[in-house]
Amino acid sequence: QRQMCIRDSYETPLLPTGMMWRFSLFDNYNDQYYVGLDAIEFFDINGKLIDAVSAGAQVQAVPYSVSDVQPDASQQDPRVPSQLLTTGAEHRCGWLAPLARCMTPLERAACVHRVLGAAAQGSTTMGVSFPANNVLLVMFPQPITVSAIK
Repeated sequence: QRQMCIRDSYETPLLPTGMMWRFSLFDNYNDQYYVGLDAIEFFDINGKLIDAVSAGAQVQAVPYSVSDVQPDASQQDPRVPSQLLTTGAEHRCGWLAPLARCMTPLERAACVHRVLGAAAQGSTTMGVSFPANNVLLVMFPQPITVSAIK
């Protein structure tokens, strides 16, 4: 038999590189209704902390925060995804959101309408899929290579 040799025109990187980092959160230790983090840190190939705020990173989450299920929307909870990237422990208040699998259909619909904004006005949530688990997205304006994420 004749052996076929496959030649690659690229080199597989040893460390992951990307612009959008997606985290699916399935559960929270000993809490049946909420999931949260106090920070998220990215480290470069030399093991140094990447200043994500200076790098222009943005954070989104679905569900966004506990504000998605609070009956009184006039009081906005400060524990939103953008707090995960703030520098200095004195400025951090973390992020807290309801577990997606514990949300009622009405809460899910309100969350989808908030995410879609004006595009969702007068429409139903049919055709829009709500994630089964909490999703956290960290988006950088250009690709970064990381050695660790904490």
